[in-house]
Amino acid sequence: MGEPDVAIFFDESQGERHFVLGAVVTSGDIADAILAQARKVLRRKGTEVPEFHESVLNKTNPEGIDVLIDNIVFEYRRQRQHRTLRQDVTVWTAYYRKNRAERSRQSLPFDRLLAVYVGLFQTLVAEIAPASGTQIQCDNFQGIERILPELRKIAGPLGATVDKGVSSIAGIQLADVVTGTTRRFLSNQNGDRYDVLKRIVRLNKEFVARAK
Repeated sequence: MGEPDVAIFFDESQGERHFVLGAVVTSGDIADAILAQARKVLRRKGTEVPEFHESVLNKTNPEGIDVLIDNIVFEYRRQRQHRTLRQDVTVWTAYYRKNRAERSRQSLPFDRLLAVYVGLFQTLVAEIAPASGTQIQCDNFQGIERILPELRKIAGPLGATVDKGVSSIAGIQLADVVTGTTRRFLSNQNGDRYDVLKRIVRLNKEFVARAK
């Protein structure tokens, strides 16, 4: 991770049984190129995807997820006749398994959600060990402003910066899709899709949160 333009893009996904935080480590330029290529492939198939959101595409255009994951994992050359496993993108995920009481709610209680997010973030940053100067961008969600100081305290000693991003950022969209895909895999859904993604997954670790 020595390149100065390498960044880490975070997004979260929550279901009935799991809360997942995922990170995509790559450069902004590579993320832009991956999205552009995926859109090009989908356009040839007759569909347009302005933004890649796993929860939306899973219902409306599942092929869009497949195409994007294929381009996240593989680099194509010679008019897509030759592909190699990407060396410039890695995926890191950590997840919290909800207890029985938490599964009865659509979402974790707000304070609990924020605490779990911070714990997952700390787990991933420790494993990724970003180089000094690395930019970390977290998808903007309700509560991110409240925990940004804690996230910066975690990443700061490593020399990394933490800011909130927006869904239009290519790296955030990659993180959205890989995180949602991982959550569904943990719930025994879309195993074939995850079988492709796992080729560049460096970590998928359970986080055990403290009791309330």
